[in-house]
Amino acid sequence: MENNISQSEKDEILIEKYKNGDKSSLEKIYIKHKKSLLKLIWYYVHNIEDAEDILQTVFEKLIKNIYKYKKQEGTSFKTYLYKITINSCKDFLRRKSIRNLLKLDSIKEVGEIDKNINKIERNEIIRQIHKSVRNLPVKYRDVIILIYYENLKYEEVADILNKPVGTIKSRSNYALNLLRKKLEEFKYEL
Repeated sequence: MENNISQSEKDEILIEKYKNGDKSSLEKIYIKHKKSLLKLIWYYVHNIEDAEDILQTVFEKLIKNIYKYKKQEGTSFKTYLYKITINSCKDFLRRKSIRNLLKLDSIKEVGEIDKNINKIERNEIIRQIHKSVRNLPVKYRDVIILIYYENLKYEEVADILNKPVGTIKSRSNYALNLLRKKLEEFKYEL
């Protein structure tokens, strides 16, 4: 029976266990989602120490509000957790100076590009892509990060951002066009 339970249903079971006094259930949720949340946060702040601090804030907010959480039709716990995470990132960025936003501490964490491109060129491409994404207006940056960095479906992004699917598709297309224009200056193809 355990194999027939979806990941979302497993989260719901862990939440109910936590609400009923099983404190280890929250640790299981943390372990399960830590890596993907850190990755998402990193796309916003580009600093692993800040990302870890924000992750802690996310789980503090989760603990504070977990008794209010109720499964909504068509919305997964992951969507709820991503909403908390994105809002925590935005809160952090509001408090952080613009100078710190431009730091890119670790290119290696972003992922690999074709091994045949020399390392310096690869790092420059990655740096320009991330700089261009960071410089997008927030409503477009959120969509690009969730779709292309987190590999979420349009419907999931729409749930997370509380926008219609058509709006998400439109913002994605518009943002990609902005990025293409910006990256053409650097002669990189997106």
